[in-house]
Amino acid sequence: MEWADILNSERMLQGAAALATLAAPGFMLGIAAHFVRRRRERRFCPGPRPGLLSRVHPLHWLRAGGCGYDLTAHLQIAANVALAWRTGETGAITCPECGRTFGIVRRLLTRPVHVRFFAPSIGALIVAAALLAMHPPNIARAVRAVPTPVLMAGDRWLGVQWPVRLQRELRRRHREGDLSPSQDRAMIPLLVRDLRDDKIRFNAIDARWLLTALGDDAVPHMLAALESDDSQQRREAAGILRGLGHPPSAALLHVSFDDLRHDSVPRSATSAASYLLKHLDLAETHVRRGLASDDHQQRLICAGLLAMGGRTRYTDKVMPILIAHMADNRSSGDATFAVQAIGGLGEAALPHLLPYLDAPDDQQREIARFLAVKFDPGAKCTAHIFHPPPDLLFMCRSIDPTRWGRSVMQLPYLATLPDQSAP
Repeated sequence: MEWADILNSERMLQGAAALATLAAPGFMLGIAAHFVRRRRERRFCPGPRPGLLSRVHPLHWLRAGGCGYDLTAHLQIAANVALAWRTGETGAITCPECGRTFGIVRRLLTRPVHVRFFAPSIGALIVAAALLAMHPPNIARAVRAVPTPVLMAGDRWLGVQWPVRLQRELRRRHREGDLSPSQDRAMIPLLVRDLRDDKIRFNAIDARWLLTALGDDAVPHMLAALESDDSQQRREAAGILRGLGHPPSAALLHVSFDDLRHDSVPRSATSAASYLLKHLDLAETHVRRGLASDDHQQRLICAGLLAMGGRTRYTDKVMPILIAHMADNRSSGDATFAVQAIGGLGEAALPHLLPYLDAPDDQQREIARFLAVKFDPGAKCTAHIFHPPPDLLFMCRSIDPTRWGRSVMQLPYLATLPDQSAP
């Protein structure tokens, strides 16, 4: 079990609450008494050695001493008292009252009756354990009672090692508006840290919502997070900036381009593709480079973005990619996306469709014939009876060759594709 798991366990929190309320004050008092006694001279006799029954008696746990005779006169010299207190070597000393013989001064007491301060603290710990077993404390109520500055300080210093309950309590207060304006601003670095890939479930989603609600105050921190060494933090920061409508920058376009890959979250890939299509003039360099990507989803989306943007000069490069995804395969929605993208190229795509009018794949052949007739009503081919999925049929019928296909794009669900080497 790791340190973070121990801190976040229910028993750990319950034990800490019991220790803080019952045992901690006793231990602090015992430590203070220990250092106070070290400054005093040991010169009083503790009395005869207690027997077994005396040792188990409750009073013996609380106090020590039965004789209390002052042995100052029986020590060798006053200077040797201090030396003996340090070294513990004075020779034998016999108490004339009870007859007990001591070989070292450390056996003597600083007062005639010595109170054992550590014993009550140990007893309090035992009582705390018993009460904890019979009546577990209400941890949720205890967490709500923790002051906000304590929550923020622990979160800032310990990071992900800080108990998850306390982290979520602080986010809850921020979400419900219980923090002051200065505390809201101090929360931004903590929320940015939550965007990283860690072991706390769903904290990045919560942080993304809270940072988006902060608006312009979070923008400088999001721009800095674009240079993070954590991939998830970079992509989440880029998603927040895209959601806020931030103008494109070199770092934002680069991270958005990486978001198109197959290992990205589908909603992030959709947001990144829409953003790159909107700013295609600035992102064209990245998108053109994606045509040679080793990731099949990134390669398909980049080809679709160039086609939707009407970049007919790339027709020879994008059409082979789009036509390959018109075939019936194990991907969900890629043919719909390919048809929508080809609609952005218009008649420039027709020469590339003609060789596939008699393709062996039924879906690929019928889509090619349907689009050929769509782009050139006088084409000498007829589409046979075609029963594509409803979304694909709707996309085929909605293509207008007289205008570019800049409608809201539909991301293919390529995350379900089991074969990474598929077209």
